[in-house]
Amino acid sequence: MAKRRSRKKPGSSKLQDNINLVLTKGWWIIGGFALLIVFKMFIFNENGVFELLRLRKEVEATNARIEELEIQNAELEMLQDRLLSDPEYLEKLARERFRMAKPGEKVFQVYFDTKK
Repeated sequence: MAKRRSRKKPGSSKLQDNINLVLTKGWWIIGGFALLIVFKMFIFNENGVFELLRLRKEVEATNARIEELEIQNAELEMLQDRLLSDPEYLEKLARERFRMAKPGEKVFQVYFDTKK
């Protein structure tokens, strides 16, 4: 095959080439700014990537707190069952916490002098 030679159109000048070059660069600049705007919208927007990451951390922390509360709830339910079913344990707590006594018993409080 024979090589094609690029021919300039009649009336084409160096000025026209410069104008075409500037327009091409201008479109690249406009495209770059458009990409920057889109990038900013996806990354820094209120619904962007940073907000998504923050919400994921918040969900993980909330799930961890839920697990802690479920464990605490199970312990409290066991304590409630023990209080309702074990009269000796209930009596022990009443004596220790509320200084209660059976009829005829005396409750003594012992105070230690911590200052010397």
